[in-house]
Amino acid sequence: MVTPAALESKYIEREVLQAQKENKPIIPCFYKDVGIENITLDLDRYQGFEFKNEYHIASELYSKIAKRKINAVTTNKSVKLAKSYSFLKKFGREGKSDGQFNYPSGIAVDSSGYVYVADFNNYRIQQFDSDDTFISKWGSKGEEDGQFNYPDDIAVDSGYVYVSDRKNHHIQVFSPSIN
Repeated sequence: MVTPAALESKYIEREVLQAQKENKPIIPCFYKDVGIENITLDLDRYQGFEFKNEYHIASELYSKIAKRKINAVTTNKSVKLAKSYSFLKKFGREGKSDGQFNYPSGIAVDSSGYVYVADFNNYRIQQFDSDDTFISKWGSKGEEDGQFNYPDDIAVDSGYVYVSDRKNHHIQVFSPSIN
């Protein structure tokens, strides 16, 4: 999110530089009050978009992420055709209990090997360790912060978890809780 405050933040600068160093995808979301002359960190060289409000950013970001996934599949087709894969395992089953799913619609794995699943019809996110052992869950049906109305995709980056919340028309961002 490229806002005047973000452009002044050393923490944001570090995150952007780390993403650039690791060749991670960057989609700058330029707030309407940020002038082109104020943009730093070469963010103006990326194809991003300008947003006016929360609904606008959610729909634009969802569109960009979906397009990147389609392009990645198209770009990697030749690689996928050259490899064959063997089934390894599956986990979870239908239900509402911990470790069970009702239409798992998105999955992401962080750098520590934790697996995050967007559990669409259970209105929650579930976390598993690298051995597929249930760790935690969060969320419930609703429109408040931390609640979901059909979480349909998920991504992780630098410790943050990003959830696309389809019917609430926004992206929610979570950081790890310190207990």
